[in-house]
Amino acid sequence: MPRIFISYRRDDSAGQAGRLYDHLVRHYGEDEVFMDVDGIDLGTGFAAALERALADCEALLVVIGRNWTQLADAATGRPRILLDDDWVRREVATTLARDLPVIPVLVQGASLPAADALPPDLQPLLGRQATTLDDRKWAADVATLVRRLEAAPRRRREQALAARLARIGPRRIAFLASLLLVVLAAGGWLAWPVRMPDLTGKPLAAAQSAGLPGGAPEITEQESLTAPPGQVIDQSPEAGVRVSRFERARLVVAKLPPAVDLSAHVRIRDIGSEGTIAAAALVVAMEVAYAAGGRNVELSERYLYERAKWSERDKATEGSFMSLLVATAEQYGAPPLAQWPYVVGQHSPPAGQTWDKLDEAATGHTVRCIRLDGLDDVYAALRRKRPVLAAVAHSEVWGGDTAVKTGVVKISGELKEEGTMAITLIGFDPAHGVYRFAHGWGATWGDRGFGSIDRASLQSILQPHGLWAVEPEARPGAQAASAAGL
Repeated sequence: MPRIFISYRRDDSAGQAGRLYDHLVRHYGEDEVFMDVDGIDLGTGFAAALERALADCEALLVVIGRNWTQLADAATGRPRILLDDDWVRREVATTLARDLPVIPVLVQGASLPAADALPPDLQPLLGRQATTLDDRKWAADVATLVRRLEAAPRRRREQALAARLARIGPRRIAFLASLLLVVLAAGGWLAWPVRMPDLTGKPLAAAQSAGLPGGAPEITEQESLTAPPGQVIDQSPEAGVRVSRFERARLVVAKLPPAVDLSAHVRIRDIGSEGTIAAAALVVAMEVAYAAGGRNVELSERYLYERAKWSERDKATEGSFMSLLVATAEQYGAPPLAQWPYVVGQHSPPAGQTWDKLDEAATGHTVRCIRLDGLDDVYAALRRKRPVLAAVAHSEVWGGDTAVKTGVVKISGELKEEGTMAITLIGFDPAHGVYRFAHGWGATWGDRGFGSIDRASLQSILQPHGLWAVEPEARPGAQAASAAGL
């Protein structure tokens, strides 16, 4: 059963909540962490699954971004947090009433909300010690949070013991304490404390030979993209703490995460030299996102491109802004490819189609595009079967012999940028630090239509705020309309 429940608002902090979920799963395992998107099986009632998870949890993490209390209900205009049927409110209020550990987790530089922004049943949340997750030191902040989570059961046991001792009475406690000291001294159980050495950053073999108290340490492996396999990335007790000679150290050792590859869901397309590369990359991501969830679709990049161009002042210039394409995919979606196949230079709907009919069919394939903070978040998104749209600098490298023949893109030195384009990241190999991507240049480019780029090269050409994880979000009733070809 899930031990840790992650509460969050999708419109406020979905990216940070998903990243936190992935870190905690690597530490505790999938059965110990619950988050609504990943913790609810297909076909399971949403409300019932949440109720069971809340009943089983031992700690609640409330992920709070900058808009946590400000998001309003579309029907009433009131802040959702004030509504009785708001799920986030119910999750927090229920766990507070059970007197379980409830930890506010502040992300995006957010602060705890003001008391007057919360309903009465949530105001005790302000008395709970919050923790902050900073993107610049995410791993260290999550490690601190894990230590707090592991310390909570110990504190509850200590409080329960104190309550029992209070019922025994001071005289009997004094007698029992004196007796215990005599027994311990007679048995030689009091050991002179020693200082715990600093083992983080060291290879496991070196840590094991460092003269640890308590003999052989307890070792737990945790996936890491930053530390080499076999390196100690966390320890308990902490370095410098005085401990008994008999206390056994607990070490967390890095291991290599598995490779992720979603390329089996990619439909290779060829847009020629037309300036629709970003639309093609986004449609690839949309198709992969749906296919990874069990729904295979072929969508029209021509529709997405032309619909986005409607919002531009200069409609005659080729190419489209990434922000407009993303907004179009979220608002309209894209219709099946059969309703508007890709034809170079065709800017109006084909015979037999109208914009109204295409818009109606597109609603069955809307997506959410979640902006990622950097490359550290890409692997977590891919592992959750969310392809990533990446805005990168266009240059002569993409048309070079090496890239065209092998698909390998290697950036060395300064490049003469020729604008911005987009690729779809659909895989990552942690062992070599290489991303796999798809594009719109056909199967004769690269590795049968796929390319690869190492982390340093991708970082050097990545445009500011140029990463979006793409996930399907079909609107209610739209799938039936799409299947009917409306």
